[in-house]
Amino acid sequence: MSRGLRVLLCQGEGGDDAEVARLLVGLGCNVNCERVADEATLEARVAHEGGDLVLYGVAGAGSEGGDARAAGALRALRAARRADPSIPFVVLTDEHGRDVAVAATRAGASDWVDLDDHVRLETVIAREQRLARERQAQRRIESELGMQAARFRALVEKSADAVCVLGPEGAIRYASPASQALFGRAPHALVGVSLCELLEREEAEKAREVLARVALEPGRSEAHELRMTASDGMRRLVRMIAINQRDDAAVDGIVLHLRDLTRLRQAEEALARSDQQLRQAQKMEAVGRLAGGVAHDFNNILSVILSYASMVLDDVGEGSELGQDLLEICNAGRRASELTHQLLAFSRRQVVEPRVVDLNAVVTRLERMYRRILGEDIALVTTLTPELGRVLIDPTALEQVVMNLVVNARDAMPRGGSLTIETSNVWLDEEFAEGHLGVKAGPHVRLTVSDTGTGMDQVTMQQIFEPFFTTKEPGRGTGLGLSTVFGIVRQAGGTIWVYSEVGLGTTFKVLFPRVDKPVTARRAPGLIADLRGEEQVLLVEDDDALRKVARGIMRRNGYRVLEARGAEEALALIADHAEPIDLLLTDIVMPGMGGPELARRARAMRPEIKILCMSGYTDDAIVRHGLLDDELAFLQKPLVPDALLRKLREVLGAKPA
Repeated sequence: MSRGLRVLLCQGEGGDDAEVARLLVGLGCNVNCERVADEATLEARVAHEGGDLVLYGVAGAGSEGGDARAAGALRALRAARRADPSIPFVVLTDEHGRDVAVAATRAGASDWVDLDDHVRLETVIAREQRLARERQAQRRIESELGMQAARFRALVEKSADAVCVLGPEGAIRYASPASQALFGRAPHALVGVSLCELLEREEAEKAREVLARVALEPGRSEAHELRMTASDGMRRLVRMIAINQRDDAAVDGIVLHLRDLTRLRQAEEALARSDQQLRQAQKMEAVGRLAGGVAHDFNNILSVILSYASMVLDDVGEGSELGQDLLEICNAGRRASELTHQLLAFSRRQVVEPRVVDLNAVVTRLERMYRRILGEDIALVTTLTPELGRVLIDPTALEQVVMNLVVNARDAMPRGGSLTIETSNVWLDEEFAEGHLGVKAGPHVRLTVSDTGTGMDQVTMQQIFEPFFTTKEPGRGTGLGLSTVFGIVRQAGGTIWVYSEVGLGTTFKVLFPRVDKPVTARRAPGLIADLRGEEQVLLVEDDDALRKVARGIMRRNGYRVLEARGAEEALALIADHAEPIDLLLTDIVMPGMGGPELARRARAMRPEIKILCMSGYTDDAIVRHGLLDDELAFLQKPLVPDALLRKLREVLGAKPA
């Protein structure tokens, strides 16, 4: 059931509003009547509480005082309209007040009704009820439209995307607050300016073509990417969507949505780089595992070949024809050993002895050698930063990194050129670290090696760190130089980056984590005159052929040798052997228990025992967690008699008298 019509009754001089109220109820009108005493009260009621209809009565007052009644009616009309210009105002009259009613109608009243004409009175009331419902519905619609307009305006004005509306001539009629960040002007200052005036010439032409196509028909839209210089001076990538909304009376123009894609595109590119780096890292890791495994087995084979060849050569001498043949075997074995060392460096499975190193000192110490390698047609420029930070790395490995980069640069400049070596302190931020796999943010030391050589294309750059990849002619390189550099740098916790252009040259940037510790002094090797000994040595090696040759070398030189195939067998010998055992010579990587753990348990059983570990390879756990401490001496495979005997004497010390 609809609510009753809210009627405000205001009687002029001599009128009876109670009689009017009774009349309305008696006619069966669905009304709620409220009597109002005077014009001021009427205005206050309409202003604060509203109403559907004002009935102003001038009936029943006789024929005298018409002017006064007319003035009162006009005052009431003006009061009601001040409070609500749209509220209906109907004058109730009789035959004596019709002149007043006509005057009020001419002044703006909605209608007048003779109280005796009950049919018309009912009709007017019914009409006003219908109109009141229509006004209420209209108010709801207007309120909803107003809220929607405010909502959409807030969305536009608070959006991070800039929104502009272009007029028929392409000038901006409206610009949202976000436009200022793109164009560097306040939104009101953009009004009247052509979009193309805000763009660089080439981009303005493209935008003009897009807008011309969009303007051809209402509802048409087109997206386009623009490059522009934003208000902060940075080049930005902006996606523009132009929509022809000229058939929309509220807009009547071309609407532009402008979104800054710079950060999104940078993030996409960084993600793509990370994905590529991850795939490359996985590929390098797989190749590294293969290379490390091959080098491990190959070193054991080389140890047997080189050791037997060296022992036989000692017996027959170099002067004989057989001696010369054996010498060639030894030379070939040593070259093969160098290859295995490079493979281990690439796969990050070589045992290193990291020290705190001054990179400037390393570059300076090797400078004379660089000049000799480069020759006279290549100019060498070194720029070393004073107070350079220090790095933690195996010094010999660091020298190998610098030397390989120098040799690689020389080979890229067959007609001469310039080589620049620079050092500097840098800080890598989180953004750089996120974009480079395996890099940690923080202070670093950078080594830069740049040449003016032939350069490389993108395809070549993606392969240069892979083992055995080379662009040199057959016989002019193994393809292991840069892969060795890669492995050494990564094993030291650093990263290497390359930039090159064909015909312009190449730049390698090597970044090492900076350490705030004093430089570690180099330990000078001692002189050992006599390599023979008579101590008791426990030899632990799972490779039968290698164990046999190592046992033969030591026994030929006076040592007493116990041997075991693995750690468990060795621990049993240590527990059961009654005599002292002077030294434990053990392989690092063995099935089951490895060398470092065997050494720890052996020391617990015999604290005086000396330890010497040997390997051509070590697994990730030993490399990453430093399980080889300073008290565990190390011998690099492949084994050769001279190196083994020298290391034994170095660990055992001078022979007892």
